[in-house]
Amino acid sequence: AFGGLATANAQNPEDGGDVEYMFYTVRSGDSCRTLAKKFFGASKKEGQLVKHNPGLNCSEPLEVDAVLRIPKPKPDAELTAALRKVQAKGRRDTDWFKAAEGTDLWGGWRVNTLERSAAEVTFRDKSLVQMRQNTLIIIYGGTRTASRAKPSRAELESGALRSRLGEFSSGLNVETPSAKAELTEGNVLVTVDEDATARLANHGGNDAQLKSKSGGK
Repeated sequence: AFGGLATANAQNPEDGGDVEYMFYTVRSGDSCRTLAKKFFGASKKEGQLVKHNPGLNCSEPLEVDAVLRIPKPKPDAELTAALRKVQAKGRRDTDWFKAAEGTDLWGGWRVNTLERSAAEVTFRDKSLVQMRQNTLIIIYGGTRTASRAKPSRAELESGALRSRLGEFSSGLNVETPSAKAELTEGNVLVTVDEDATARLANHGGNDAQLKSKSGGK
């Protein structure tokens, strides 16, 4: 496979269901530490290699041409609905592309709804936001483990979004140019007008807070 990687779906009971794996072919010079840094961000995470490759012994040199299973990273969010003209842009992209339902969204990606358009974004922890027309948001997210304990994050640059968070959601923090909204279970509308003024309307559920970045509320 290209670059020593291939992909496939496999069953991993420890992860609670189907996991999409990349299969990596060990090359000369590879070690558990170098591969842990390459795929998990830190050389000290060699235990992740062992977790997904039972029987792997990191105290011994890796066998060249051995095939290791690497869990494929999961996106921070997904575009779960797109009405009319919805576009997205990757973190390092310069051009927008037409986004369709099912598009995976990663940290730093932008989603934009144009005139008479709407979209729905569902985060990894099932937090959900519905974007109205002429709305631009930036998707942010942490590691898989952190996503279970910390709220999802998005930045609303302009327009309006409505959050619909269930009781099992870890919440959603929405940053705007002038304020930060901390949302929990319920139905909340956050808007940013042409002057970058942020407003929050709580339509049911737990308390939601809008804190000014200048220090006030």
